[in-house]
Amino acid sequence: MTTLQVARDGVAPLELIVSDADGGVAGLTCAVAIRDAHTAQSYLDWSDGTFKTSGWMERTRALSEGLAGRYVLEDGLDLDDITLPAATEVLVAEYSISGDLVGAASDYIQLGAGGVRAELAAELADATLARKMLTNRQELEGFGQVPALLTTYDDDGTTPLVRQRVRTDGGEAVQTAEGVVTKREAPT
Repeated sequence: MTTLQVARDGVAPLELIVSDADGGVAGLTCAVAIRDAHTAQSYLDWSDGTFKTSGWMERTRALSEGLAGRYVLEDGLDLDDITLPAATEVLVAEYSISGDLVGAASDYIQLGAGGVRAELAAELADATLARKMLTNRQELEGFGQVPALLTTYDDDGTTPLVRQRVRTDGGEAVQTAEGVVTKREAPT
């Protein structure tokens, strides 16, 4: 998740990069919905440029596939073309992924922000993810398979945060033996 800083009349460049251990994943169907972050259900209706809680004509917009698993919203999200509620300061770009892989991702769009505050917010998000990757619960699964799966869990210890395919250098099935660490608990 990233935080984009965009003027209220600017253009937010929206792109999603989907990759696995082998690199970018092509051939997926990806779309984006734009939600007012202060609500649970107020989404942009792409057909008329307004935010609604129901009755959308076009709640999601398809992303175009580029090179190496890169999916983009052509011409970006032009905030000058939509009617933003006056109190809206943050939007959420909610991405959906379907095809050989299924998933979801999101980005924050901070309106009218910039300077030190914006830089600190982005650095805090990066630092939080780094802390989770370095300290949270992890499990290695799929022994005897190529590839195996390494799951890092979110702070609650049960919600998967990141799943990565792992392989041996020689490409053979991942094996374990007595005394080999396959799980890491979160610090107490």
